[in-house]
Amino acid sequence: MSPLVEPGAAGSLARRYLRVSKKAANGQEASPARQDKAHLRRAKIRQWRTDHRGPYRDVGGASRHSRGSRGDFARLMQDLESGDFERGEILQLWEASRGSRRESEWLRLIELCEEHQVYIWVEVMGRLFNCADWRDRRALLDEALDASAEASKTSERTRDQLAVNAAEGLPHGIPGFGFIRKYDPKTGELIGQFPDPEAAPWVEEAFRRVAAGHSQRAIAEDFYQRGLRTRKGTKVTQQHMRSWLVNPAYAGLRVHSPGVRGNRSLKNAKALVTAQWEAIVQPDLFYAVQERLQANACTNTRPGAAVHLLSLIARCGVCGSPVAYIGGSRDAYRCNGNTHVSIRKGPLEELATDIALRFLADPRQYGALDQADDERDAEIERIRTQLAGVRAELAELKAKVRAGTLSVGFASDVAPGLEQRIAKLEREREQLARPSVLRGLIEPGPDVAERWQHTPIAARRAIMRLLFAKNVLGELHVMPAGRRQPFVPAEERVALVRDEPTEHGGLAG
Repeated sequence: MSPLVEPGAAGSLARRYLRVSKKAANGQEASPARQDKAHLRRAKIRQWRTDHRGPYRDVGGASRHSRGSRGDFARLMQDLESGDFERGEILQLWEASRGSRRESEWLRLIELCEEHQVYIWVEVMGRLFNCADWRDRRALLDEALDASAEASKTSERTRDQLAVNAAEGLPHGIPGFGFIRKYDPKTGELIGQFPDPEAAPWVEEAFRRVAAGHSQRAIAEDFYQRGLRTRKGTKVTQQHMRSWLVNPAYAGLRVHSPGVRGNRSLKNAKALVTAQWEAIVQPDLFYAVQERLQANACTNTRPGAAVHLLSLIARCGVCGSPVAYIGGSRDAYRCNGNTHVSIRKGPLEELATDIALRFLADPRQYGALDQADDERDAEIERIRTQLAGVRAELAELKAKVRAGTLSVGFASDVAPGLEQRIAKLEREREQLARPSVLRGLIEPGPDVAERWQHTPIAARRAIMRLLFAKNVLGELHVMPAGRRQPFVPAEERVALVRDEPTEHGGLAG
């Protein structure tokens, strides 16, 4: 069937498809505006009519390796299939690869143009193609195959370079909140990634507070009230906070997960390498937060977290069972075993808080806790030193392979053992990394009572559990009230038991 009009005749309607692979100002690709200007100039020279509805326009890759959406290309194909294009119309492209580097899409485009007798003008070739002519059709298919092959080569080179960058700890993608990047003003090349002096302290504070027991939601709300906004000017949410807390980049670590796209967290990470940027938080704090997040995930399936200060912490002075809160009009704690004792909540909590704050206000009382922390810190430092040595040994091994002074086969035999040692040491360090519940939250000093008022209930309970232990203040035991009088003060019914329960009331020890 012959076309209704001569191919490319004056008066033919020309429709323009504009596409650029990426938004860039480097001049390496013709921008959509430049393409459109050239197409309009060509239409004027050839006396073609232009489509009053404007061009089809896309920004994003056209190869099978691209992940972006190409909405206007889909609309173009739909218009061709529905017969919206009339015979003799012209589809203007900048170059063949601007249509598609996917062979199947390009073949379908050619078939539709042939079926509806639509011609294709390729601007960089300065040529009109008739898809019904086998010579033109083969030329267009050859262009598509060449473009597809080039796209595959580019994708492979990009993957290889990204793998190298990851292995060397170089930054990739958009920098996380709290980081800035500096570029050479002349060459545009990346100089490095650095903590943002204004944003990084917020991230570091979030890690410290989560490690101390603050909820992510409370921190996010506090940050909002204090004026923190995202880079887009929106509110920092609990979801933003979560993305910070699981990102190893803040600890100066780079996730290397070959074959896994968009993975910045520890999940499915095949390797963690030391990054080439300064950490915002120390690895010990980062891993302590991971442990707390994991612990919270394991307990979130329970009906609810305890919200009463001494529930399951204070104990019955008769049987030693924990006391639990009972609500209603009683508002009290009661023996969770055989209901031996019951005591009003308010007086017991006030007494326990007063004892705890007097301890926390006196720096001399921190000796035992500090000693335990010092021993743990010394062990962490020992493991850190060992880790540095093994990592240096592994890095030297890889350097010798790259330099050709060591065979790949020998390195393949030795490297797994070193990697296993690194993994084992990291597990040991993670187990020791959780800081004391007092560290960074409650420090000795006369204003401890004021700071206590702003401490979350979960953190208060953790501190109570730490202090009211046999090796610190002693277990908090509640004794029976007896029938001596209607109300017995809490001071007369509470004993601090370091070894065995006492037989009388009052504060022991």
